[in-house]
Amino acid sequence: MPYSIAINEILPKLNEQPTYLKINDMDLLDANGNIVTLTDAQIKALTRETFRYDIRQRASEDNSLGRYVLYFPNKHFIYMHDTNAPYLFEKEKRALSHGCIRTQEIERICKYLIENNSDTSIETAKAAYDNKET
Repeated sequence: MPYSIAINEILPKLNEQPTYLKINDMDLLDANGNIVTLTDAQIKALTRETFRYDIRQRASEDNSLGRYVLYFPNKHFIYMHDTNAPYLFEKEKRALSHGCIRTQEIERICKYLIENNSDTSIETAKAAYDNKET
């Protein structure tokens, strides 16, 4: 998750409700990608200045990025993703993401990329998804 979202949106929710991450299937990660467990008091004490973590939402039907995410190396942290709320594709104004590209037919794109640019088979990719692997 981009640091700006963590600081501006998640941190205030954490300060109010220390169980926010657990309720939303999210993990707090250190700089090495290890899951960090903090006490409620430690969470409530976090500030913009002391927050040095990444936040990752675990794979689930409620993941706001949907089933698939395609990351691209770029300094703006922009990527393509699905959504867990497909009704959003019916809206006239669809700029509801944080600058990323919500992609309606991302499964077709993923299939194309796997079939044409990868040693991974579609079956292997689907098995990974079914097992909630990244």
